[in-house]
Amino acid sequence: AEAERAKGEQFRTKIFEREPKPEDLEERERLSREVERLIHERVVAEGEMRHLRKDQNALLQDEEVRRVHERRRSIELEAELKRLRMIRQAVVASRGLRSANRRPSAWWFHLVCPDGLWFRQTTDSAHYYLEPLV
Repeated sequence: AEAERAKGEQFRTKIFEREPKPEDLEERERLSREVERLIHERVVAEGEMRHLRKDQNALLQDEEVRRVHERRRSIELEAELKRLRMIRQAVVASRGLRSANRRPSAWWFHLVCPDGLWFRQTTDSAHYYLEPLV
């Protein structure tokens, strides 16, 4: 656009309805060559872009690439599910501890009695019931 603008301005100020000097005509020719060079560069760049898009689309059809994309999607889904489970566990633990008068659940049995005897005896003698967390 700048090259076209410069060419048009030079034409209006030096050539249009005037007697142009030879150096003005040479300048006009130079500006025309510059515009043509830039147009050619753009056409070449657009052709290269089409070629690269074609290559990219061919790669997308490749079975290996499809398999890698599918694996990435499954990893993303797995990570999202793990994140949701962690959030759920945090919510359940925080609300559950409040409802259980701040006593932790079964994980602490192993710390107190590593052989598991106390946990088994407790579960055998426990009475289970559900309480609302809210």
